[in-house]
Amino acid sequence: SGVKKVTVVSVTPIGNLEVVSLETTTHTFVAEGLCSHNSFNDTYDKSRMDLVPKPDLLNYGGGDTDACLRTSGKLRNELIKDKRLANFYIKLLQPSVQVFEKMERRGLLVDMPAYEKLRVDVSKELNVLASEAFQMMPRKIRLKYSDNLSLTRDAILREFLFSKRGMNLKPQMFTPKPDKDGNKRPSCAMEHLEMFHDNPDAQQFVEIMRNYNSAKKTLSTYIDGFMKHLRPDGRFHPTYMLHRGDYGGSDSGTVTGRTSAKDPAYQTIPKHTRYAKPLRKVYIAPPGMVVLNCDFSQGELRVAACVAQEETMIDAYKNGIDLHSVTAAKLAGYDFDEFMKLPEAVRDGHRSGGKAGNFGLLYGMSAGGFMNYARVTYGVNLSLTESENFSNGFFELYPKLVDWHAEYKALAHRWGQVRSPLGRVRHLPLINTHDNETRAKQERQAINSPIQSTLSDLAQLAMVHLDMRYPDLEMVGMTHDSLTMYVEEDKSDIWAARVVDVMENLPIQKDFGWNPQLKFIADAEAGLNMADLKKIKLAA
Repeated sequence: SGVKKVTVVSVTPIGNLEVVSLETTTHTFVAEGLCSHNSFNDTYDKSRMDLVPKPDLLNYGGGDTDACLRTSGKLRNELIKDKRLANFYIKLLQPSVQVFEKMERRGLLVDMPAYEKLRVDVSKELNVLASEAFQMMPRKIRLKYSDNLSLTRDAILREFLFSKRGMNLKPQMFTPKPDKDGNKRPSCAMEHLEMFHDNPDAQQFVEIMRNYNSAKKTLSTYIDGFMKHLRPDGRFHPTYMLHRGDYGGSDSGTVTGRTSAKDPAYQTIPKHTRYAKPLRKVYIAPPGMVVLNCDFSQGELRVAACVAQEETMIDAYKNGIDLHSVTAAKLAGYDFDEFMKLPEAVRDGHRSGGKAGNFGLLYGMSAGGFMNYARVTYGVNLSLTESENFSNGFFELYPKLVDWHAEYKALAHRWGQVRSPLGRVRHLPLINTHDNETRAKQERQAINSPIQSTLSDLAQLAMVHLDMRYPDLEMVGMTHDSLTMYVEEDKSDIWAARVVDVMENLPIQKDFGWNPQLKFIADAEAGLNMADLKKIKLAA
């Protein structure tokens, strides 16, 4: 308890300088057991700071302010030693924070009746799927576990899938911890169950479990979990994190430099599950307005092509050729012109494989990982041998990707960090560890961090320039490579053209000294909600 001075620090970038202003006020702090952040976190829901009593809120805020003051001088001195990083901070990161603050205040409007109906529908489907799964099990197993007959109970799944009482499948994965008799215990993770998808006896059950887990995740995370953060104004106001925070905790952020959001983590809403569209349908525009979403078209692939200087990819983009079709043609054994003459339905089937290859193998995913990724994400079923052949063919088509992987791994091992084309630094302090698993993880981050962070940073840079040019534009969401806003329904075409123009003409070379070989193209779509967006065709 006692009277303490609180110093509020504000930093304004002007050119290559930072103007720091300090304002000191006096406040009486009362010790009520809430002095530490941990105590505050245990007591209050931080997504509802409006409900926190002012004395406790001031105690909490005062600690943050004091910590900022104490560390700002040290960090500023470190920052100005690295001119590229300082430039990145001044011209991109710091101004984007101010735009994110506006975005957080505006929030995302939610259709509550639709959300409640979705909750009921998913709950019913869970019951139906559980009933179908238990009907496949022998009566003896159902009776044995009748005290708690649940599909989330590993003992039931193990006995049904891997014992003679059930399907008697041969397990491929095991849990780290053995059973009480020291025997290996088969894993019940969905990753393991997916390995039996092609088994005629197990195929139906695996499909049920896949749908059950998807429905359960939808209900627990994206419906019940999200609705805890609904504010009185009928909107979600997620908090964006532009940092790597406490490792492994709820405030971790990302390891690649992408933004992340929490309370709720709306950026994680799935795109490819059966519940993706119903979930996105509840995010609606205010009356008289539409949701306008603009994103960089294949931005990650374009950034990687430029960084790797991969001529085949660069030539395809420069000539307006669909890269997914280029990959699909090669891997299906066709000349590109022959491939494009195939019936559309056949071509589209191969193109899904090309898309899986481009996004799954870009950073060097293993054959086993790619096999699961292709099946779960794009519905492409491959054997392990087919996956290996697919991977080999992919890197034969794009050989400079292999050189890029090797180069960035070597840079990380030498300097303990990698840098993105815009100047962002990803520190990799454990890159030279003797632990193979940790080293491999750091090497993967050395490859993907500069690419994923660059695309996210381009979206943030677009936010900054849109806010400067159109301060009244109601930007309400940002997800990696896309921006979401509410615009007048009768002016959606006008706003789409404005936003795309800014996104495609960012001062990348002028402000950051990077002259990519490709232009980063943006697409626009609009609709009354986030599920029913229709592409807007812009004038050339």
